This record gives sequence, structure tokens and C-alpha cells, in this order.
Amino acid sequence: MIMKFMRARWLLGLILACALPGRALAATVTWLPTGGTNDWFAETNWSSGTWPTNGDEVIIANANIGVLLTNSTYPLGSLVISNKATLIFSNWDTSLSTTNMTIAATGAVTCAGPFNNSVMSNRVWIVCTNLFINSGGKIDVSGRGYAGGSGIGVSGSGPGGGVGYSSGYGSGGGHGGFGGAGSALGGNRNGLASSPIIPGSGGGGGGGASTPGGAGGGAVLIQAGSNVTINGAITANGNAGGATYGGGGSGGSIYISCSSIAGTSGVLNALGGTADTWPGPGGGGRVALIYNVAAQNVITGLQVSTMPASGGATLPYADLGSLYLSDSRFLLNTVTNLKGQIYGFSSVSFSALTVSNCWLRFPENGFQLTVTNDLAVLGSSGRLELGGNTSQRGAAGYPAAFYCTNAGPQATIGGNLILSNSASFAVYSGLTNGGFPSYGALVRVTNTMNVGSGCWVYASSHIANGGSVHFLAGNLTIANLNSGFKADYTGFTGGNNGAGYDGLGPGHGWGAFRMMGSGAGYGGIGGGSSEATGGSTYGSSNAPVDAGSGGGGRDVAIGGSGGGLIWIQVNGDITQNGTISANGQTAFTVGTAIWGGGGSGGGIYLYARSFSSTNASAIIRANGGNAASATYGGGGGGGRIAIWRMYDRSGGITPTVTAGTGYTNGVAGTIFWGQIPLPGAIFSFH
Repeated sequence: MIMKFMRARWLLGLILACALPGRALAATVTWLPTGGTNDWFAETNWSSGTWPTNGDEVIIANANIGVLLTNSTYPLGSLVISNKATLIFSNWDTSLSTTNMTIAATGAVTCAGPFNNSVMSNRVWIVCTNLFINSGGKIDVSGRGYAGGSGIGVSGSGPGGGVGYSSGYGSGGGHGGFGGAGSALGGNRNGLASSPIIPGSGGGGGGGASTPGGAGGGAVLIQAGSNVTINGAITANGNAGGATYGGGGSGGSIYISCSSIAGTSGVLNALGGTADTWPGPGGGGRVALIYNVAAQNVITGLQVSTMPASGGATLPYADLGSLYLSDSRFLLNTVTNLKGQIYGFSSVSFSALTVSNCWLRFPENGFQLTVTNDLAVLGSSGRLELGGNTSQRGAAGYPAAFYCTNAGPQATIGGNLILSNSASFAVYSGLTNGGFPSYGALVRVTNTMNVGSGCWVYASSHIANGGSVHFLAGNLTIANLNSGFKADYTGFTGGNNGAGYDGLGPGHGWGAFRMMGSGAGYGGIGGGSSEATGGSTYGSSNAPVDAGSGGGGRDVAIGGSGGGLIWIQVNGDITQNGTISANGQTAFTVGTAIWGGGGSGGGIYLYARSFSSTNASAIIRANGGNAASATYGGGGGGGRIAIWRMYDRSGGITPTVTAGTGYTNGVAGTIFWGQIPLPGAIFSFH
């Protein structure tokens, strides 16, 4: 009814404007500070005596004025917003049409909100030829998306609303990335990377008084026939949750379609809303930049981020949002300005690549990265990830398992792979390739993989198929104990009531709706539960190319996931002074449910000309996970470790494949030291 009335009012205004005596076809129309109302369609608010019509040059330049736009405008000639004035969009179908639009310094555009699932939503929708956002100007719809849970235990609104928890902590809203866990899992991903139009979802309300969830970020849609120039900011961030208990809202949507985009100091953010010490942070939002590839120039000054917020130290973070690009031209040889899951292409090539204090993920199935020379990932917030277009979250308080639904990624690096200053590099496998050797993801480094202090390489297997990452390199150097390779809990998934109660993998633990979960096996058999036998052994002791298996679950109890596979083959030397870990996971405790079995240890397969260390305390481990309780579930068996070398300078390193504990403990796994034949001629005399 409201929309019909407004459209009728718009048509009536068109008729009146055409009939007004002496009214020019187009004029300069200025907002008056004494109009008495903030309604765009109130005639007394404008210098012309009527609201702006076709082709008018419109100026809103009055300090601290908020102009409410409740219905679509005529096609204007231009619009300038400046001097602390704000244009406020109301209603989802309201669009502003103009040839040129300028948001000058201290000028702002926003929308009404937040809103819940049962009321009309709002957004900013601009249809123009050219848009200019000057330095200090902004479009800001932060916290103008779906509302957070309004009170104790109330879940957030929106398709990714965080879960409210009346006696605990609200979880974060999800959008481009899932929300972080509070006392329950955070909100799910939703929307499309290529056309993000959905506002961010709200965080869940917690159990404390006055601790609502944070609202999600709003939605911005810009359709420009020619150019968009951003030297100011477009922000669609989620709001923080209420102190101590409320979950954060997810980032919203920024969708720009144009011929070309430019800017030397512009910022586009769709960040997740922060949480306090315990509740779930909001997931990142979505940004899409759709431009004419032939008309677009490379720009270096535009900062784009869909980062999630951080949560309490005891909880996993929410996930990264998405960034869709029409092509790879904004991925320069040194990337410092982009943070997000990068969609829009399945391969990208560089002469050299440096990722400095940015978090980039290339999640597409079968993604291929080619770097002719060196690849460097730098800084404590420097993180490069390949693959991972889907994930499984087992329970609140545990990290998600990422993998590819089909083909996994491949990376070819012609020089060195360098990680320094606490940076990280993650590879998420897809399905096995079915060949020999069989792998689900491949990383080739011609020269040296150098894993510096505080740096980590993460290798994740496919949770159901077991496809794993294969690393090939010239040499490998791991700096110290606070650096290395991790594949903890990244093997076959544990049994749960969503995917069947048995764990996955060849040595899976057994479970059922009313049967205690047993431990998984791999190098050693899994421990039996009070009601089921443990998982069996499998694979090769001297060439372990399998991931560990998942423990069994029962009812809402979830078995631990198996350790993943760390498979590294180098032509030269491995210098191992750090940590190489593929442990199985301890079974989840969900409320009072403590019936799950532990995951088995994973696989570690190292092959090199020489294997050396100057640190006898360096870690190589593939230990089994514990049952959730020694009274019910079984412990996971140990994994398998094989180290092949021609020359041994290992300095007393002692690998471990211990078994997990439970109603019955698992059995330790296997350790194999292989000798590659020394080079040289062999003479035979008869």
C-alpha cells in the first residue's frame, strides 16, 4: 500500500511539473534548510518550489541535514551532496537516477535500518552515468542490514542470522563467510559472489542482560553507465555485538557495475562486526566489481576488504568474505590492498608475486596459480590460500575443515616460495586425481621452500574422499619450533548425526544413534568403545600417502577427525628445525554428549637427498586423538611417518605416532626410516 501511494505521488508530481507555468525543463535546484521536513518529495524543501524533475542540477549542501528519499527520483542531470549533508534511502525499490553524482568531502549517503525479517528492507541504489566519491565523502550502510537478536537468546535476522543463546553466548552472523561460533555455530554463508545484493545478517543475542547481537551491514548497488571514481569510502560493515554475550553482525554487500572504476585513495569495506571476549564474531561480507575489461585501467590505490571480525582467543574466527573481479588486473605483482576470497577466474599468472599483510583465498575448483619467479607471503596478517570453496563445521569451538568439492588447486612456482614474519600458506585439497601418484592438490616449487619463524604451511585433505596435497620442491627449510607444516584434524571427518555416525575413511571408527563411538585406525588400530570395535589399520608404512580416518559418533556427539597428510618430496635437502604435525582430533564434547571416538593420526611422508636438523627437539608427529570420555568412546590409533633420505643428519629427532586414550586406548602407529641408495658406480667381478 505504501509503495503504491508513493508511485502514485511520483506520477502526480510528474504531471504537475509538466504543467507548472514558467518551470524550466531543467534547472538548478537547491535544498532549503528551512523547508520544515526532511522529505525529498515535500515541495517546500526546494528552491524551485517543487521537488527535482527531469534533468535538474540538484545541490544538497546544508550542514547536518538528513534528506529522506522514500521513492525513486526523476532522471536528474546531476546531484551534489556536501557540507555534512546526508541522503537517506528508504525502501528496497527506491533508486536515485542521475547523469552525474558527486559525494563531496563530508557528504554522505546511507539507508534506513536495521530491519528484521518481517519488515520492509532498505538499501542504497544509485543509477547514474558517472559517480564521484571525493576524499572525505562516503556511502556508509554499516549496521543498516538485518538486525541482530534483540534480546536474551534471540537469533539474528537474515539468511545467515547468528544463533541466540539464552544461557550462553550468541554466535556471529554469516554472509560471504560464515559467522563465528558462540555457544552454537555461527550463521551460514549466503548470497552470490558475482552479484551480491543481500544485506548482512545479524548476530545472535546472548544470555546476559542488554546484550543483543550486532546488526549486519547494509546493501549498496551502483549501476554506472560509464565511470566510478572512489577517493572516499563505501562501507557496509557489520556492527559489534553487545558486551560479553552478543554475536557480531556480518558484513553487507557492495555491488558496482560500471564501464571502469578508478581511485587513488578509495576504501571499500564489508567487514564482519566484532565480538567481545567470548561470543561469535561476524563473517565477512561480499564485494563485486564488474567493469568493462577493455575500458578498465589498473589502479593501485583502492583498498578492498571483506575481512571477518575476530572473537575471543578460545574460539575460531569467523570466515573471510568474497571479492568478485571481472579479471585479474588488480592482482598486481605486489598485493597489499585486497582482502577476501577472490572469485571471477580459475587461473592467474605472475612474473613474481608478493602478498604482504593481506589475506587472499582463491577458492575456485581446479584453481591454477603460476608464478614464474619467487612467491613471497609476508607479515603477521599475510595469508595466501588455494582452494577451499566449501567447509564443514563440526561443533562450536572447533575449527572448520575446508576443501574443494571437485578438483583441487595446483601451484607452479619457478623460483622460491618464501614465508616470513609470521605469514601463512594454506592449500585445501579436492578429490583425488585417480592417477599415480594420486593426489588432490599439487604445489611445485623449483627452488627452495623457506618457512621462516612464526610461519606455517597448512595442508588439508578432502574430508570424504581423502585427496591430499603433494608438495614438490628443490629444497625445504623450516626455521624453528614455531614454524613448519600443520595438518592437524584435516583428514577424513568424524562421524556425526548429519553425515552418518560412522567416521569416514578406510579405518573409520564405528558409531550409531545409540552406540558409543569407537576410535579410528591408520598406522595402529583404533580403540574400541564400550559398545563397538575400533577402526582397522590401512595404507603403507614406508610410503604413507593416506590421510587419517575419523572416529565414530553417537547421537549429537561427534567423532574426532583424522590427521591429514603432509607429503613432501624434494630433490635436494630438507632442513627441519621446526614442527611437522598431522595429529588426529579429540572427539567433540557437545553439551553433555561425551560419547565420540578419537580420530587417528594422519600421514607424514618426507623424501629428500639429505635430511638434517640442528635442533634435536624438532617435532615430527602423527598422534591419535583421544575419545571425549575415557568411560565411553575409543581412542584413535597413531598415524604413519616415513622419512626417506640418502644422507642422514637428523641430529636425534624422534618422531611420534602415539595413540589416543579412551574406554580402550588406540594402538601406536608406524615410523619408518628409509635409505635411498648412495650414488656411485657398482663393479661386479666374476
